[in-house]
Amino acid sequence: MRRTLFRFGLLFPVFYSLGCGTSRPTAHIIVNNENAYQQPVYLTVQMSGKAEHSKEVLANATVQPGLQFIPGKKYKKGTYELNIDAHDGTLNVKHPLTLDTDRWIIINYLLSDSSSIVKTYGYLDTTSFKKVKGRYVNLDVYIDNRRPPNL
Repeated sequence: MRRTLFRFGLLFPVFYSLGCGTSRPTAHIIVNNENAYQQPVYLTVQMSGKAEHSKEVLANATVQPGLQFIPGKKYKKGTYELNIDAHDGTLNVKHPLTLDTDRWIIINYLLSDSSSIVKTYGYLDTTSFKKVKGRYVNLDVYIDNRRPPNL
């Protein structure tokens, strides 16, 4: 009886730590670059925790036009803030993120002129679009807890 309890006392922490390490949620990143001029864009995606020194770069990549998947990383469960920068910080989006299960971060980047935006969407919302080098740019972030069905 004592041997069984002793073995259980030694093996329980080992199995518990292995289980906690494998059950960490993953943050997957999907970027849709809708660039009317078919040019790549440089995006920086950072995630920061409650402490200021806990900033971590999720992605630092040049994204080609179209839909791209950036492999995710595993993190501890908790609340984070997502910072997405484009055009050397002139276009910046901050979004809260809670990691309790796997999350799919969908980033939609749009660069076009005003006439094609009005033609596609029906109107041009100047509060969400910024003007960079004479063109309108928008950066949207959507977070879902399920993998998108078309990927």
